[in-house]
Amino acid sequence: MCIILDEEGCTLKIVPREIRGYVCVAKRKIGQNAIHLLFGKAVTQCLKAQDYESLATNGLEPFRTPKEALRASLALKKVSDIESVWIGKLEMRILSQDELSDPDVRRATNLVVVELHGYYDFFDDTILRGKTSESFPHAIPGSYLYENDLQPFDSFDSAYYAATEAHRQAACPVALATFKLERVTPP
Repeated sequence: MCIILDEEGCTLKIVPREIRGYVCVAKRKIGQNAIHLLFGKAVTQCLKAQDYESLATNGLEPFRTPKEALRASLALKKVSDIESVWIGKLEMRILSQDELSDPDVRRATNLVVVELHGYYDFFDDTILRGKTSESFPHAIPGSYLYENDLQPFDSFDSAYYAATEAHRQAACPVALATFKLERVTPP
């Protein structure tokens, strides 16, 4: 994830960018509920020996090819608490502040909140927030995408409100992003 300081040098901002590639979606049971974890390529030094890393810790870096995702999915299927794995094509665009007034963005029905969490100057966890799940309520509007079956917000106003509340309550950098994930057949 790329973050920068603002003009005054005091506020962290998430850099707008395009994210396109392939991910593994792993279903894991937690009690009576299921979560869906997103995995992309391993970028953290200690994880490079394995074929995958959570998008939450790898800076939202998907696999470049379906073949890379397939190799990772085979490894993920061997993890004991993973029920199933499928491959998806991910398209995200982290929006700039200027784009928030664009009429197309205002009409979008596929927005997520990107939140950076960490300690002090080390932001190592990227959380994607979408539509509220009844199974996983939060004080901040919306639920983490892994908790809500990967459902983005269906209106700009809902996503924007969740972003402002996440920034206010969690004191973390936030941005809005478009989010599209389609299941694909592996090669």
